[in-house]
Amino acid sequence: MKMEEYRMAPIGHLQSVFKTKNGTPRQSGLAHNGRAILRLNKNILNNPNHALENLAEFSHVWLLWVFHQNGHEAVKAKVAPPRLSGKRVGLFSTRSPHRPNPIGLTLARVEKVVEDTVYLLGIDMIDGTPILDIKPYIPIYDAPAKEASPIPLNSQMSSISSSKTSVDGAVSMSTEHQTWQTPSSSSLKLARSEECQT
Repeated sequence: MKMEEYRMAPIGHLQSVFKTKNGTPRQSGLAHNGRAILRLNKNILNNPNHALENLAEFSHVWLLWVFHQNGHEAVKAKVAPPRLSGKRVGLFSTRSPHRPNPIGLTLARVEKVVEDTVYLLGIDMIDGTPILDIKPYIPIYDAPAKEASPIPLNSQMSSISSSKTSVDGAVSMSTEHQTWQTPSSSSLKLARSEECQT
């Protein structure tokens, strides 16, 4: 089977206080005051300032970017992340930069937005990092709900047949662990309207 390939161009390159890999934090949460500037590439968008309208209304953004200084190291299925003191675990249970597709994900704080430029805090990327996309952080979608314990998949599936649907479309399901409810159609509409208004 032929492998699919996707071509992407960065929307801009980060101007970061971190100039080399040595000294750059491994995670954004380790450098709350790490500053950076992202100016959008006018070759990608004719009116980059229009694309950034209303972004300043969000406290944080997700940045998708490329580990452009990885080199040509072979990608391994098991790696030993620093936090585990030498223990080897599966690649996809870690945040190793050496991946089949070297894409990074950072949650950064929006300091301000001026025309075609975003000023950011809490950066864990080096200067010149290619940025692929910006997405707003929306707590209602991005912050996981706090649950007492995870619900086993077989319990979830077996409970669907006995689920109850209310008038507005909310589905209530019971398992041996707890009772939980999917969002109703009205609550989803409210969430979407709130997102559009932000």
